[in-house]
Amino acid sequence: MEKNSLTFLSSRGTGLNSDLKLIQSVMTRSCLDDNFSYRFFLKNERSTNPLANQGYNRAKKEFCVDMENVICSDASLSSDIKNLQETAVRLLLAVPYEYQFKNMLAFIRRKGEQREWKTFRNFTHIVPGSPFTRELFEHSYALTETVMLDDVCMPFMWEINQQENQLWKREKLEFYFPAIQGKKIFSILLYGEANKRRWLDQFNMQELIEMLGPDWFVITNQPDIMEETYNMNAEYAEFFGYVNRIMPVQDLLYVSDFMVTNNGRFASYFVSRRKPVYCLNFRGNYFENYMKECHPELFLETLPHILRINMNDLDWSEKLQRFYEQMVFQELICPYDTILDLFGFAG
Repeated sequence: MEKNSLTFLSSRGTGLNSDLKLIQSVMTRSCLDDNFSYRFFLKNERSTNPLANQGYNRAKKEFCVDMENVICSDASLSSDIKNLQETAVRLLLAVPYEYQFKNMLAFIRRKGEQREWKTFRNFTHIVPGSPFTRELFEHSYALTETVMLDDVCMPFMWEINQQENQLWKREKLEFYFPAIQGKKIFSILLYGEANKRRWLDQFNMQELIEMLGPDWFVITNQPDIMEETYNMNAEYAEFFGYVNRIMPVQDLLYVSDFMVTNNGRFASYFVSRRKPVYCLNFRGNYFENYMKECHPELFLETLPHILRINMNDLDWSEKLQRFYEQMVFQELICPYDTILDLFGFAG
């Protein structure tokens, strides 16, 4: 294997996510060595097909034999992988996926009792990205020989806070939705299959638009919400948009002024912009359960509850501060120099 190789390992279904892509891009720009190369393992060993999962797991172990430097954003570098190079750097970007909210709830419910799970014992370094994740890892995982790289934020969190990126994404969005020019953006971004509750009953998009006023534009990626607009009066069309395949939904984190979501990663990153974010009880995932138990003031039982939001809360309010302090370090510090230095690059 080449001396200057870096493996991107993702076997839990998240692929080469935005954080990993950003690291690859920065490293590519910084690398002056023609012998440097990347290796990728981007299969999903947690699919609904058990035979395929066995095959992918076996292939991953073979792929990781004598592996040197590696970067992951989840537990893809599982504790059962052996024969890892002692001098290699194995970095975890601890992206706030569902397992973190699940395990934080378990930590809270066992009243702070310590755990020593060995899930991440193969990593030499971890970027927690937030006080929330740092606390979870310190109290739930065995990390005695692992270096915690505190204070730096996640790459995608850093990017959505850069003004030049925000302007570029805004220009892109205005190309698809010209009516959005000059307006604030109210995003409703929902993922997964809705649970059996009638979460959409009695919701009226026209009422939401009237409540917000002419300075706002509502946008969503949820098809059921879009279908509720078919009977909306024509004059309201310039205040609503549906995002589906025309652009990455995550681009809305750069430009939104208010967000309702059930995606823990989106909410954790978006609040770093000091913009309001609320969680909707949509499918009953762990992030929704965490917000309902720990931040009930930011939890919406049904979509019509959006209409109960105080207009004063469309800007930053004190009840968002506690969530912000959990998900964002006191100062946003760019992670690239730290990661480049870790892997031996000159930033």
